Amino acid sequence: MARGEECTSPPGLEKHKDAWHIDPAATSHMTLNRSLFSSYQSVPPFPVHMGDSSTALAVGRGDFQLNILKDGKMATCELRRVLHVPSFVYSLISVSTLAKSGLVVLFSDYKVTILRKDVPLATGTRIRGLYVLDLFNPPR
Repeated sequence: MARGEECTSPPGLEKHKDAWHIDPAATSHMTLNRSLFSSYQSVPPFPVHMGDSSTALAVGRGDFQLNILKDGKMATCELRRVLHVPSFVYSLISVSTLAKSGLVVLFSDYKVTILRKDVPLATGTRIRGLYVLDLFNPPR
């Protein structure tokens, strides 16, 4: 189960279903967005416990494709065993889950970098105290 910060956006941070917050306190990757799972399995609903003692229900689990920004270009990465929690406001990437996969997560004042064997895989930017994964957003 997940234990994390309160799962609401601080004032001024856009609540967007595609935002992925890099959370050192979460114990599982979690998302509200069912549409981008590359594989998905419904599970009997079970509670996900938050750091503020609230709970939300996970209803599925699977692998999830993300288009991230890497070196100014789009790259695709996959998160495995992501919990589907439809009531969440935004999605969480679990630092401890990344670490169990052999990745290193380095936080600095305004950036976060996810590395494998000293090679950067993804970055994020601090917005109002939360680190948000840098996603690829093609021009419209």
